Amino acid sequence: MRCASRADDDVALAIATRCIHLMHLRLAMCLVSDRGVRDIVLHATNLAHLDLEFNNIRGDALPLIPTHLPNLAYLNLHLCYNVQLNLVLLAQAVPDLVITDPTGFRISAADFARDAIPTIYT
Repeated sequence: MRCASRADDDVALAIATRCIHLMHLRLAMCLVSDRGVRDIVLHATNLAHLDLEFNNIRGDALPLIPTHLPNLAYLNLHLCYNVQLNLVLLAQAVPDLVITDPTGFRISAADFARDAIPTIYT
């Protein structure tokens, strides 16, 4: 499902509660706030792909992802510059999750695995 118009928190709640088997949700450039994201995370528990690009969110509901969205494989937060959550910790809490951060950089738990850290020899 994609945001055809300026969906807001009420639309996010309606989608999350009525489309319980939804796996892919794109709400890019909408009017969704942290309240709408919380409703999505708590109710659309089958999501594998969540695109929130260019929304004015702080990320208050994102810590709920590890326990409520166990199948989430991709989270797009590109251009969500108000997100105040440490996304590295979120990626580490959900090993199969890939996150696009507000700057467009991709983060995953694999990036921070012990073997992935380069060794510097002197």
